[in-house]
Amino acid sequence: MHDRPNEGDADRGITVGRKRALAALGIGASALLAAPNTAVAQHRTFNSAVVAQDFVFRGIPRLLPAGTYETRLLNLGQAPHVIVAINLGASCGGLSTAELINLFDQVEDEATFLAQCPDGSVGGDIFALPGEQARGPLALTPGRNVFVCFVGRHYALGMISSTQVINIG
Repeated sequence: MHDRPNEGDADRGITVGRKRALAALGIGASALLAAPNTAVAQHRTFNSAVVAQDFVFRGIPRLLPAGTYETRLLNLGQAPHVIVAINLGASCGGLSTAELINLFDQVEDEATFLAQCPDGSVGGDIFALPGEQARGPLALTPGRNVFVCFVGRHYALGMISSTQVINIG
C-alpha cells in the first residue's frame, strides 16, 4: 500500500494544498478520491480515508466505484466512533435520511437489518476511540451505500452519509 500522491492526481483536480494537508496526515492524495492502489488495482482495491468528528463523517465522495476500500478512520472527536458500510439494496435504497434513522432505531443487528432490507448487505465496519485511528476494509457494492455510526445514536445526530456506488470498466 502506498500513501504518496500519484503523479496523475493533478489530472483529477486535486489541489496542491489538499495534497499537502493529506500528506501531513500520512494519507495519499488519492485517498479521498478513491484512486486505485496500483499494486492491487486488478482486484479493485482502493485506499481511502474518512474523518469522524462529533457528529459527522468527512471525506466521503458522493460517487464511488465498486470495490474494497482499505480505509483509515481518523477519529478527531471526543467520543468513540464506528463507520459501518451498508448497501441498502433496491428494497431500501429509496429511503430518505429520516426514514433510515427510523429504520436504524428498530434494527438490533445485521440479521434484523437484512429482514427489513432483504437485498441489502453490510460491507464492514471500523471502530476508533477518540483521538485515535484504525484501519480496515469496507466493501462497497453497486447501488446506494450509506456510512453510519452506530455508537449510541450518533447516526441520528448526523453521522450518516450516503454515496452512490457504480461499476466501472
